[in-house]
Amino acid sequence: MYLTILLSPNKGWKKLKNSPLEVKSTVLYFILPLILITTIITFVATKYYQGDESLAMRNASYFALKWFLSILLSGWAINKLISAFKGNREIRRTLILVAFPSSFLLLFSSIALFFPNVNHLMALGLVIGLIYFFIGVKILVVIPKERVAGFFVTSLLLFFIITSFFEVLFAIIFELPIQI
Repeated sequence: MYLTILLSPNKGWKKLKNSPLEVKSTVLYFILPLILITTIITFVATKYYQGDESLAMRNASYFALKWFLSILLSGWAINKLISAFKGNREIRRTLILVAFPSSFLLLFSSIALFFPNVNHLMALGLVIGLIYFFIGVKILVVIPKERVAGFFVTSLLLFFIITSFFEVLFAIIFELPIQI
């Protein structure tokens, strides 16, 4: 199903809309493996370029906690937001709606650590994620059509506020520079 979303977002999101996907399987089979893979990439890249295993471990822990909690809390908050836009909430759809587009940002930002002078990779992951998120919102979120744009913008603001909060919190905890 995730491959279908990747190759054909319209077909993939429609297929997901009709699937019996559960929150548990989304977390166990998509979010956790995504976090694990990107955390390993972050650890290896930090260790390679900084040469400091302690810094690499702190950076990887920071990355894993920040993104895991950001995705889960954003999924929950955006699901709650659907009611304000007179829509039907369904956490299983909303969680994957947040997690799948976020995967581009996670992958591209962790891979970008191997190319310190190429910040465009993270921006590219962000743009791709935004496109997939917008398509997913139009298909998965059952709200009146005239409210889709407002919901999209409000959801993005909510996601970035939550992510920024965890960015600052875990940067302080792990004694890392804040990179908002």
